Amino acid sequence: MALPTVQTEQDRLLTVDTTAHPFLKSLGGHAGTDIFPLFLDPYNGLMVMRARFAPGLTLPLHFHTGAVHMYTISGCWYYTEYPDQKQTDGCYLFEPGGSIHQSTHPPTAARPKSSSCSSAAT
Repeated sequence: MALPTVQTEQDRLLTVDTTAHPFLKSLGGHAGTDIFPLFLDPYNGLMVMRARFAPGLTLPLHFHTGAVHMYTISGCWYYTEYPDQKQTDGCYLFEPGGSIHQSTHPPTAARPKSSSCSSAAT
């Protein structure tokens, strides 16, 4: 099978170096919650972001209307409802839309949790 004809010419990759730019601080008014938006599509309710959460932070109980895919780059966190299922370096978590949860980031964490997250809707 032949390859399709290129429809969009691209002379460079579309890439973002999240280490070269500052994070947005205190997302939603929660100190210790920093995000770096990577992709936002308001028409389809899709976002991809990198987030950092400070050790000792517990977010309020909340939910997302769409699914969330969370990959933990570093650190440790867990949902208060599932304290025995800690998410650590290299863990991937799927969260179905509508699940109600509260994330906790232990104060004993050696470094802030850093995660990449995409959500079909918030």
